[in-house]
Order: sequence, then C-alpha cells, then structure tokens
Amino acid sequence: MHEEAVAAGAAEAAAEAVALAASHSAEIASAGLSVLCDLAAGGARGALLESRTCAAALLMQLKATAAWNRKEATASLALRAGQAAFSLARSGAAEARKLAALGFLEPLSLTVNIRPPQNVPFGSEKLYASAETVWGCVEKALNTLAAMCVVQDSAEKLLELLSTSSLRELLQCSDRYVRVAALRLARALTDSSDKGSKLLRAGVVPLAVEEVTRFNSEHASPNDSCVIEAVKLLRNLAYFEGGVQYVVKACGAEPLVELLITDSTFALKAEVCQALKNMAADPNAIDYLSHSGVISAAVGVVREASLARTTSTPNRRDCSDDAGTSIVFATGLLRNMVADPDQSELATLAVQSGALPVVVSLLEQTPRSEVDVETFVQAAAALNNITIHDPCCEALVEDCPNCLSIFSRHLLSSQSPPGNQGDWDEAMLQIASVIYNATQSHRTRGRVARSCSLQAVVALLGRRQGLVQTLSQSCLSIANIATEPRLKQLPVDQGAIPLLVDILRDSRLDSVAPEACTALHNLAANSPENKGAVVAAGAIPELIRVCRASRPSADAHRRAASLLNLLANRNREVRDAIVRAGGLDFLKFH
Repeated sequence: MHEEAVAAGAAEAAAEAVALAASHSAEIASAGLSVLCDLAAGGARGALLESRTCAAALLMQLKATAAWNRKEATASLALRAGQAAFSLARSGAAEARKLAALGFLEPLSLTVNIRPPQNVPFGSEKLYASAETVWGCVEKALNTLAAMCVVQDSAEKLLELLSTSSLRELLQCSDRYVRVAALRLARALTDSSDKGSKLLRAGVVPLAVEEVTRFNSEHASPNDSCVIEAVKLLRNLAYFEGGVQYVVKACGAEPLVELLITDSTFALKAEVCQALKNMAADPNAIDYLSHSGVISAAVGVVREASLARTTSTPNRRDCSDDAGTSIVFATGLLRNMVADPDQSELATLAVQSGALPVVVSLLEQTPRSEVDVETFVQAAAALNNITIHDPCCEALVEDCPNCLSIFSRHLLSSQSPPGNQGDWDEAMLQIASVIYNATQSHRTRGRVARSCSLQAVVALLGRRQGLVQTLSQSCLSIANIATEPRLKQLPVDQGAIPLLVDILRDSRLDSVAPEACTALHNLAANSPENKGAVVAAGAIPELIRVCRASRPSADAHRRAASLLNLLANRNREVRDAIVRAGGLDFLKFH
C-alpha cells in the first residue's frame, strides 16, 4: 500500500508539472512525461488510470499533436505521452477499456494522420519536428490503438474514426517500424470486430501481399515483424465473407507458398498455413491454390515439422511447440484442399506429393495433449478425404502396410486422450471412414477383412460409443465386405449378426437402421446359414418395428422390408413367423 501511495503521489506531481510547464517549458514537461512513462511501464498503472490529472495531462499532449503545429517540442512531448498511453493500453482489457472511457481513442486516431513538415522555412529547421520524431508519434499512436482493440467496442468505434486512406498510406511508409505498427493495427481491427471487413474495401489486401513479396525478395530475417503481421492480417481478412477473393485477386497465394518452402520459422509457417487454410475453405479458390503449389508445400511443412519435433532438445522446446502448431494448420490446410470428392486430381496430387506416409505417421501415437488431439483429427480427416478415391485408397494400403493395424489399435482402445471428448469422437469417425473407404475397393476389401480392422469394426457395433455416424460407417464396412462371397463369413465369425440386430432393437439408433439392415441383407444373401442366424438373433420383430415406426426414414422402411422378404424367400417357416408377428403387409407376395 505504501508503494502504491508513493506511486500515486509521484504520478500526480508529474502530471501537474506537465500541465503547468507544457506551455512555457518543454524540458520540465518532458521530464514530467518521462516520470509518467516510467510509472506506466512499472507497477503504477492503476494509480495513473485512476488519476484524472494524469489522464488530462496525457490527453492534452495528444490533442496538441492532433492539432499539429509542426513544432519539434510539440511532437517530442506527444511522443512521450504516446509511450505512456501505450504502456497502459497493452496491460490488459481492463486498462484498454478505461483508456477508451477517458477519451483516448479520438486524439490517438487523429495523431496517426500527422506527417513530417514539408517546405520548412530556411533557417528554421531546428524549430520544426524531425521526420524521426513525427514517425515515432505515429508509431506509438498506432501501437496504442492496436492494444486498445482488445475491447470490441473500441475496435468498432475506431473503425468509424480511422481514416482508411491514412492507414493505407502508412502501410506503404518507408519507415519500417511505422509499417509494422500499421499492419498490427489493421490485424487487431480484424481480430476484434466483424466490421473489420471494411478494410477489404479499403484496399489493404494488396499492400499486405506486397509486404510478403518484399520479404521474399529481400531475404529478410525470418523473425521480421512486418511479414509476420502481414500474414496475420491476410489470415484474418481471408476469414471474412468475400475476403478470399480479394486475396486471390491480389495474387496472394504465391508469396505465401514461397514462405512455406523457404527457411522461415515454424511460427511463421504456422501463420501462413492458417491463412491458406482459411482461403481453402472457399471452394472457388481451390483451383487457384492448387496451381500455386499449396498441396506439396503443406506436405513439406508436415514432414519438416515432424522431423523437428522428434529431434528437438529440451532447450529448444519453443521450436518443438511452434513445429507442433505448424503441423496442426498444415494438416488442416491439406484437409481443406482435398475436401471436394469431385476433384480426385487433388487427392492424386497429394499422394504424389508423399502425403500418405507423412499423414499416417501423425496417427501412430496416442495423442498426449490437446494440440496432439487436434493434429490427430486434422490428419485423420485429411486421410479420409484422400482415400475416398479408390486409387488413392489402394495406394494407402500398399505404401503404408501398417496403417490398418494403427487404425484398429485406436478404435479398440477404451481410453480417450486429454482434451475435448467430442474432438476424439470426431477423430474416431474419420478413422472408421478411412476403413470404410478401404472396403469400397475390391482390391483392398480383402486386406481389411483379413486384418484386425474387421475386429475393430465389429467391436464398434457392440460398444456404441462416440458419434452415431461412426456406427453407420462400421455397418457399411461390413456391408461392403459381405458383398464378396469369399469374405462373407468373416464378419459372421466375429459375431456381427447379433450386434447388428441389437442396433435395430435400440430405437435410439433408428438413424443407423438403414445401414444395419443393409449389412444384415448382404450377410444373409445367398447363405441359408446366415439367414437362419439373422432369424435366430431375433431380427423379425425388430424389422417389423422399423417398418411400422414413424421416426426412421423411408430408406430404413424400404431396407427393412427388403430384408424381411429376403428372409421369407423360399422359406415357409420364416414367412409364417413374419405373418404371425404382424409383418404380412411388408411381404411382396402373400
């Protein structure tokens, strides 16, 4: 408490010195502002924000700059006032909200419009502000406004106050620090407000793309703040409706892809992958992105980052974490790029780029963190999208012979990794879908049926955990396997028939009834023994219930009736049992 009281007293004294001396002694005012800057950077932020005298002193200097008499003294004092305001604003949302309430937004937004004096009278140069001081004021104002954008109301009000033409000019400023600050403010505006899409129409996209292109041509430091902020801005703008087309029009993908294939940091590559991932969410941009080399670049990032994670040492944990984040976004990017089942050429391109072994390697281990779970989900989904196409699925089984055992191990595991259970359920759905894809092709169907994958699929029928769609995929996998006479008996031997009938018995799973009926139908077709097993499992009353129930779809009604007719065909005893159970109306031939 004593320290706080001392700080409060010092703040009041310094603020009074600024107020009294600003008009006739710039040196005293500057000293007072220096004290306020030190207090703001230290532990006296609360005292400064609660002091009306301090707020008034800072606002006085900022407003003087906004009025702009082009004098060095005015700019120097505003520079220090801006530094104090920035130290306060970046402390957190509460401090940023307080500054907005005190009226800092408007003078700061006007300060970003000042420029170095032009046409200075000869012999008066020392009286007028230097370019360095002026750009320093502008930079501090931009950074303070960016920090205040953490409060959504402030961001939306600032979008109304800010001159977009001035912001566009600052994005082209020769002073690198000003460009960084302008990019940071633009990014902060699009972080905090849906109204940030206003910047799309302001023409900032080509300027952000130009910044990335400049970085590539100059081979600047991988930690260059300009390119990092430019990529983050493009990431945000691509998220807005219509934003992707602005980036496409500015030819933004090519320089972004170049960042992925050059020796940039994993932190930067993660941001680039996220920007491209947002672009790939727009189906209209997929062709452009694929021709820009996005797929092979994404695979390359996953490969490189995976290697970095396995070889990083404890003192390089930051590198490992950034590599992990880049893997998440790179696999998500790959997932989006191959999401359209009608564009098989993109899945083929992914296979040719070496995606299959790289992605499968991400699924080998059980996730140990939430980031690992997210990586697993994205990798499994990307693999599902690729293997929808038979040639790609066949390549998976041939090039990654251990993949089926990896999938089975995860499906059979009763333990869920840390994090959101819904994410893991989604991952298991994607894995079950990859197995289903493998049963679609006659060239890989037998590999699944004779592997532990069939055991896992049948086990899912009995466990009934996770998403209902996972159960549907398991039923369809069995249905596909049962179409092969030489494979039909394998699911039966694993106990599939009573488990499928149990699904029909559970009215909560009526949405899965069509797939369960199809699986039973294919198992029973051309097999008197399996027909008998279906009847013995108690299928008849359950099939009649499905036919009569209002909740299952018309497709479920049709498939249940089809199975009833298959069971009754050339078997009077079964037909009579169906009639006794009330199923006469569903038999084609009475």
